[in-house]
Amino acid sequence: PAKRARQVPKRKSRAAAPPSKTQVKGLARFNKPMVDVLRDDDPAEYPPGRPTFEQITARPSLLPSRPLCTVCGYHAPYTCVRCGARFCSLKCSKTHEDTRCLKWTM
Repeated sequence: PAKRARQVPKRKSRAAAPPSKTQVKGLARFNKPMVDVLRDDDPAEYPPGRPTFEQITARPSLLPSRPLCTVCGYHAPYTCVRCGARFCSLKCSKTHEDTRCLKWTM
């Protein structure tokens, strides 16, 4: 007679179970756009010395400013030889030359 292999029970996955529909609906109440958070924010409710959203500011960057493409707004490593405008790619260069290069427009 052939030996039967012993069946080992499957291990349970360590992944968390997906949230139920009621949990998702409950969480949706707390997902507010930042505009609504700022509108509903009342600084008078905070204890003295606690910063509010309007008071928080970031320090100026220690790094030099990054040149941005005048066509699309991405990082621009290239410069127009005629007018000095910045662009990021050959496609943006062509667009700039066709429509935005101001050196010869007058």
